[in-house]
Amino acid sequence: MNSFQPKAYSSLFFVFMFERFYYYGIRSLLFLFMMKHLLFTTEKVETFSVFYLWIISLLPILGGFMSDLWLGQKKALKWSVIAMISSCFLFTVSALMGSSFIFYIALFFMAIGGMLFKPAGYTTLSNLYNTGNDPRRDSGFTLIFVAISLGAFLAPLICGYLGEVIGWWLGFLIAGIFVIPILFLLKQLPTIMPSKESISKTNNKNAFLTMLVILLVVYIPVYLGNASTEKTIFTQISIYNFTIPSSWIKGFGSLLTSIFYLIFPWIWIRLAEKDKEPSSVYKFLLGMIFLIIGLGLYDFIASRYQESETISLSTIGIMTVFLSLSEICIAPIITSFITRIAPKKWAMTFVGAWFALIGSFSILISFRSDLLSNLTPIIIIVLIACCAIFLLLLRKMFTRSI
Repeated sequence: MNSFQPKAYSSLFFVFMFERFYYYGIRSLLFLFMMKHLLFTTEKVETFSVFYLWIISLLPILGGFMSDLWLGQKKALKWSVIAMISSCFLFTVSALMGSSFIFYIALFFMAIGGMLFKPAGYTTLSNLYNTGNDPRRDSGFTLIFVAISLGAFLAPLICGYLGEVIGWWLGFLIAGIFVIPILFLLKQLPTIMPSKESISKTNNKNAFLTMLVILLVVYIPVYLGNASTEKTIFTQISIYNFTIPSSWIKGFGSLLTSIFYLIFPWIWIRLAEKDKEPSSVYKFLLGMIFLIIGLGLYDFIASRYQESETISLSTIGIMTVFLSLSEICIAPIITSFITRIAPKKWAMTFVGAWFALIGSFSILISFRSDLLSNLTPIIIIVLIACCAIFLLLLRKMFTRSI
């Protein structure tokens, strides 16, 4: 990994993996624990989940502000890990004692951990690169999504199983144990100042304007496109007269995306060596084109097949490939881009604001799914196409911002 990434990258890779293991490990247990162990009503759990998830989605902007003003990157990361470990200890005690009061304190520490980690973690990753145009940057951010995927995949399997089968306390405890190595990994990270080259071309006004344009023109239409494909439009798939359940499709899509996450860093590096790597804007455009094709195939499948019919795996496979390629060209690249244009003095506040915006929007859509009911794939395709054209027209603004 270090052969084409900065020296400290490997340590940061595992920092992100263990942090996501902790988050998804706790989250896989949290709401079941509230209903089955603390005996909260379903209505109370649903109300609480909306409130709590919205709060923790907004907190990164506060965490970024505190880190810029007072803590600094390394201290912010250190205290975030301490808060995570404390939350796991308290969750474990709450499970053993059946105490809802201790449970609420644990949730507070969990929120503090996430509040500090996101802005400091991604800013630290960004600052590993010597210049704003370091060809390894987008590859590095893409590989970090491999770490995130690994943590998110393993945590529910391990913590979820141990928590539900053996005891809630054990699931919480294991999540905390996986966070402890981060404290040692942080010691291997050098104190890195932001890249002067990338900062000198960025002012606060242009940076925030660019962030809002990226949110409105890239993130929101792409998110709506991906959300519209979550609905299951078939019940079974056939391949050589063998029928497989449609629930396997998401697993196949996740596997395919993970494979692409491993391949594309190498592709970006090789293109950069030949001075042919596309800019961030053109990667966004490429991802939007892939998404349009994927949505077109999705609409074709939805209009042609009824739920009682079987469909060809090859059709689903092609659709899944384009949707996966779209994610690869947008998800890590957009994070890389946002951290690159962040103003020097308020870098972590800026990154925190980004995560607060996208987190709030994601929660709004997830709890108001009726907002998507009138958006057919064709409408979303037209929306994405219009945004792509607008983005192309604005590409000079992005060139001035970085």
